[in-house]
Amino acid sequence: KTCPKRKSQSSRSCNVEDDDSSALLVDIRHMELARKTANDIE
Repeated sequence: KTCPKRKSQSSRSCNVEDDDSSALLVDIRHMELARKTANDIE
């Protein structure tokens, strides 16, 4: 995994940031999906 926008940082810290941000995006998508599903059920 590479960090194109932050080449000055070490690849290790870069990977950690990438993992955190992607996990956060997944959580947000799941929350939005859950809301849509709940609305559909009602």
